[in-house]
Amino acid sequence: MGIGAESLKQGKYRSRYDAIAYGVLVFMAFSMNISTAGTSCAIGLLALVTLVRGIHLRIWPELDGGVGKVFLAYFLLEIAIAALSIDAKVSLREVVTEFHRSLPIFFALWFLKTKSQIKHVLLAFLASSLINDFYAMYQCYWLGFPRAIAFSHSWTFLGSFLLMQIPMLVLMMTLDFLPQWARRVSGIAILISLQVLVLSGTRGAWLALFGVLVSAAVLDKRCRSYALKTCGVLLVATGLLYFASPAFQMRADTLADPQFQSNQERVLMWQSAMDIIRDYPVHGIGQDMFGLKYNTEYISPLARERAPESDPLHGHGHPHNNLLKVTSEGGVLGLCSFLLLHGYFFFRFWRLYRADSSSRTISCGMVAMLILLGLQFEGMTDTNMNQVPIMREYWLLAGVLMQMDGLRGNDGFKS
Repeated sequence: MGIGAESLKQGKYRSRYDAIAYGVLVFMAFSMNISTAGTSCAIGLLALVTLVRGIHLRIWPELDGGVGKVFLAYFLLEIAIAALSIDAKVSLREVVTEFHRSLPIFFALWFLKTKSQIKHVLLAFLASSLINDFYAMYQCYWLGFPRAIAFSHSWTFLGSFLLMQIPMLVLMMTLDFLPQWARRVSGIAILISLQVLVLSGTRGAWLALFGVLVSAAVLDKRCRSYALKTCGVLLVATGLLYFASPAFQMRADTLADPQFQSNQERVLMWQSAMDIIRDYPVHGIGQDMFGLKYNTEYISPLARERAPESDPLHGHGHPHNNLLKVTSEGGVLGLCSFLLLHGYFFFRFWRLYRADSSSRTISCGMVAMLILLGLQFEGMTDTNMNQVPIMREYWLLAGVLMQMDGLRGNDGFKS
């Protein structure tokens, strides 16, 4: 067989592998909000396709230099922390889990190459978001749930999903390569998602949404007027809802109530986390070790929410704060690795935003920044950046947004 024929055959196989990977990516986008198991299967299949493709064709996906370097530095630091952990086996397992939940960004960067592929991933994400939202409303309005949870593990998880979902839907309203019906449905989905956010009762996510809107107004003059008007409308709607709904009023009142048990427990956990940091300032106690140390040694005598003495791991496993979580478990090294990773991506998203000269109200880079900020704002009162389903969706959306921006002007892509 000639060189040309061999090259043609290899290209044919490569196209097949890439087509399979793209199809699995669409399925992953659809399953993100509604099936943790489905997303796990999709990640496993994509890893298998990548491996078989590389072995068969001796062609491995090209790695974005900056992304590859920052993840390498991050995981080297995390491995060092795990090796110094009070239980290295558990901490190393957590590092492997974290690597698993970061894989979607690589798959998006490797296998999304055209505007058509981006379009179908976004449409799958739109369908997933709507199904999740409708199920949340069904739970509250028909099944009588006091707080919506949808397909999530908890209502706080649902809040994090919505903080990622709403900015994406705003962007999708402006994308002219999406069908007109999809742009209109995205607008309707925003209103539904805001309602579900209220139904979730997730106070941290409520505050984070206003933080996101203020951040948009500060960071981006193109969407400043839109963000401030939206913030004003939401404040008026919140005021009306406060007086119209006793359940919402009761929940909202707890935001400023220092005697509310959940608030008291959080403050006590933050104090305990600070005690751990003082005792283990350099490398912390190790990943996934907070629950054990807190429930057996550092829990305050005033805390009422306690684990059974026979099973300390069934108590609180995190301090309800992202920075206190990574610093208590990783010390200064853990804090540095956390800031390195997410600081790099914030800077990367900022560069994407600055490079986008389109006339759209909001850019891919700005949406990526707002998603990251939203998770961090909520992470001031809830630990969400260590949760598998939340972070898998975050990394997928980050990869999609980076690739979407990189495709501007290619294959007829319009921004």
